[in-house]
Amino acid sequence: MTAVVLLFSNCRKDKPDWQPEILIPFINSSLDIGDLLADSLIRQNTDSSLVLVYRYVFDAVHFDEILRIPDTTLTKTVTLKTIKLGTRVIETSVTLGQLARQNGAQGALLLAAHGLSIPVPPISNSSGGVVNLDATNMFQTIDIKKGHLTTTVFNGLPIELNNVILELRNKNSGSIILNDTIAVILPSDSFIKVYPLDGKTFEGELEAEVLNISSPGTGSVPVKIDTNDAVDISIKIQVDEVSAATAIFPAQNLIDQTDDVEYHLNGPELNFMQIKTGLFKFIVSSTLQDSGFIDYSIPGATYKGITPLYLEMVIPPAMKGDTTFIEETRKVDDYWYDLTGKDGTQFNSFEQELILRIDSTGKMMDLSLSDSIYIFYTLYDVIPEYVSGYLGKDSFHFQGELAIDLFKRIQADELKISDLKLKIYVENEVGADAEVVIHEISAFNSRKGTSKSLQASNLSNPLQVIRATDNPLTASTSTRELDNSNANELLELLPDKLSYDVNVRINPNGNTGGHTDFIYNRSKVDAGLEVELPLNLSSKGLILLDTLDFDFTKQRLYESIVSGEFKVFVENKFPLDVSMQLYFTDESYQKLDSLFSTPARIDAAVENASAQRVYHYKDSKISALVPESMIRNIRDARYVLVEAVFNTKPDGQQVKIYEDYKLNVKVIADFIYGAKL
Repeated sequence: MTAVVLLFSNCRKDKPDWQPEILIPFINSSLDIGDLLADSLIRQNTDSSLVLVYRYVFDAVHFDEILRIPDTTLTKTVTLKTIKLGTRVIETSVTLGQLARQNGAQGALLLAAHGLSIPVPPISNSSGGVVNLDATNMFQTIDIKKGHLTTTVFNGLPIELNNVILELRNKNSGSIILNDTIAVILPSDSFIKVYPLDGKTFEGELEAEVLNISSPGTGSVPVKIDTNDAVDISIKIQVDEVSAATAIFPAQNLIDQTDDVEYHLNGPELNFMQIKTGLFKFIVSSTLQDSGFIDYSIPGATYKGITPLYLEMVIPPAMKGDTTFIEETRKVDDYWYDLTGKDGTQFNSFEQELILRIDSTGKMMDLSLSDSIYIFYTLYDVIPEYVSGYLGKDSFHFQGELAIDLFKRIQADELKISDLKLKIYVENEVGADAEVVIHEISAFNSRKGTSKSLQASNLSNPLQVIRATDNPLTASTSTRELDNSNANELLELLPDKLSYDVNVRINPNGNTGGHTDFIYNRSKVDAGLEVELPLNLSSKGLILLDTLDFDFTKQRLYESIVSGEFKVFVENKFPLDVSMQLYFTDESYQKLDSLFSTPARIDAAVENASAQRVYHYKDSKISALVPESMIRNIRDARYVLVEAVFNTKPDGQQVKIYEDYKLNVKVIADFIYGAKL
């Protein structure tokens, strides 16, 4: 811990021409290895000596590189040919009395014999008359593209019918829809025939006519006469496709389907996905002059695993010749998706149910072949929180450079390192096996223009990485110490930059986990270099730097200070000689002045010969005069830069650095104050 203290004591007001001297604790600092390197990088051995552990991450493979969930977009179009008009039935009858009235004296005989049993004479070329059929309560016009008509004629008379000519036509236009001759219909028997209606037009007002009806009679065989007995005619119209219609449409499902929506992921086979954020959008356009209703659900998508995803929409009727548009967007954050499909055996698939229906309103509605309902729906911008299954087999190539800040605050003319350990490490937060292959690693000292490539007998061998475990997520760490490497030479360059060429492979051996892979949104795979550096050094000109905040203007009566002397007290527990300098800098770290004209020499502490470690501090005291020119400079200072140059003694000897080694510096200022009127 380092502090800069500006304190006054024993300040006295005297005569203006007197220049008092006041001793002030000015700088009080304690420097150890923890002030120069992050504490988290330092590990203490059992003998309390220190080991510096540092990791350089080449690169990381993140979730969105391992797996991306594409947008899914589906469209459905319902045209007029999909809409069913249903089955329309028109019925009429021709009674025996109607036939009798058209057959003169014979007919009069039949009318008079109502309720009696008599032989029926032959009937020839009689007409059943015209029957008006009003279907306007069902439709006004139908242009049939595809359909059929089923005619059923039941002979309810006690006589055989011959040569029955039946005609169905539109009343207003007179266009004939059906004309057919039925040769024979026996008593209490039916004639049934299906006629195609393709290309026919139906009007709401129709005429049905039996153009001719004949009978051989019963000869001499009497039959009971009931003039209310009839020939019943039923016309059933089945419309499959229309090109235009003005009709009342029955309630029906225009779309009623359950199917699977599949993600095309090119390798991964997922069985579950928890969505972190995402959007679901429905857009519908309709030219139908009737309301539509949409029910959409994904049974296997549940909010936080509980409530299924369900959407209801009402499509308002369009004005004639116009289009109705509706749109609805819904967040699907925190939805859990079962991706095993409707039968539970698939991958990358979720079941959906879509129903588009119209309810019969009883209103007449115009439709043409161009009328349609268009549905566009999409699940997009999906960012998963978690997925499971098989993540696929993939490879990621990383090539680049990274800054090395280990020596950012350390400079040296020469540095000798022993017992250095260099490891390749991978930290895997993904529930899948991985593999890392190092192609090349090089170190650079850009200040000196030197570089060196890392060499090791096992550098290029693939490093197998085990998968992370779940509930809770626990990363796996795989390391390999490099054998027969030149790691010492690389670090003795004091590099400030590292280049790398690395491959990271996910599931290199394919699906060996049986669809048990998993990955969280925050998951990543880090690959890098781990340096384990025992602080057991031999150095020449090793420079440790530290910067302290400083503001001379906070000193009371600082404008009255004209000169003084700095008394520097140093306690050194490092077994290294130190050349120390204090620099005063401005806000831009530009040096304004230095405390010593030449760096002050601080003697090394003495090691215990048998233990080869220091137990006691070595004290040093240095004085430095502070002329008026320095006082003017330090008034503008904002930082104090402490520079300590360590050298082993004797030259080249290696020493261990222990956790209790410190360099304590205390500076006391003896200021002289000038008179200020």
